[in-house]
Amino acid sequence: MPEPATDINKFISENLVYPASAQAANIEGKVVVKFVVNEDGSITNATVVKPVNPALDSAAVKVFSNMPYWKPGKQAGQAVKVYYTMPIVFKLEDRPVNANEFEEIYTSVDHMPLPTVNIDEFFQRNMMYPSDAKKNHIQGVVNVIYIVNKDGTVSNAFIEKSLCGALDSEAIRLAKILPYFVPGHEGEKAVRVYYKAAVTFDIKADSLQKSLNSVFTNVEEIPSPTFNIKKYLALNMNYPLTDLIKKTEGGVMVGFIVNEDGGISNVTKLMSVGTQLMNTEAMRLVQEMPHWNPGKINGKAVKVYYMLPVVFSLKRRQEQFHPIKKLEMKY
Repeated sequence: MPEPATDINKFISENLVYPASAQAANIEGKVVVKFVVNEDGSITNATVVKPVNPALDSAAVKVFSNMPYWKPGKQAGQAVKVYYTMPIVFKLEDRPVNANEFEEIYTSVDHMPLPTVNIDEFFQRNMMYPSDAKKNHIQGVVNVIYIVNKDGTVSNAFIEKSLCGALDSEAIRLAKILPYFVPGHEGEKAVRVYYKAAVTFDIKADSLQKSLNSVFTNVEEIPSPTFNIKKYLALNMNYPLTDLIKKTEGGVMVGFIVNEDGGISNVTKLMSVGTQLMNTEAMRLVQEMPHWNPGKINGKAVKVYYMLPVVFSLKRRQEQFHPIKKLEMKY
């Protein structure tokens, strides 16, 4: 018989979303789901064989549809497709309540979430094309939907348009590692918003991308400055004169790549609550930074995408140039 390759209870606990509508209506029950464990261990064809409620049924199917690969079942030593049935129990009193789940999730708002990177390029740079799918020449588009939370993080990714288990799982992984978004706003209030993205799996394009040096966002050893970065910014910042006169403060979020040799490149402005002069100065500061300790994967230095906030504060500048000294009173 097939069996999970990971702790299935932990996976379900971390990924099962108890629908807010069912919680509000105090709906509980056991949903039984049937699915196929394929020869490669991927999960497909998840369907409900014992329903409880449409919202709970859908939540249960999503968990199994996004589940990591299993160890496949075998017959005469050969991996085969196997139907498998499992229950998922929804019980309110035993489940920790996540306050976010009671908040409304919007599909359209006054100001939709804004990615801080080019999503298509990010997917292509970070894609790990499953070898079995590539071997079988499976390519196309997977539509993945996720929630952009009020703090800009991404969560609750699930598949809207499927290709195969392996590519669906990779699309989910890519969505989960997306950098922070500028959150969506309804009026002046930050809210949770559903966001959809298309992940394109193209074997030729993937081969071309892999021939280039990939830029990572998640690495085993993250890049680190070889210097005191706060001191560097304080000593090298040229606070724009116009902003000084007007007593204007602000901040700029700058994105850049830390290369294999620790050098800085591809400096861009991601977000700003300052003036154009501040934007220019923030980017200059980052471009002229000394080399960093590079990020590493398996002990090998790699390119890593990094984000750094540059704050323009009049108080900090005043303290830098007019430090407060303790006076000793002598009598």
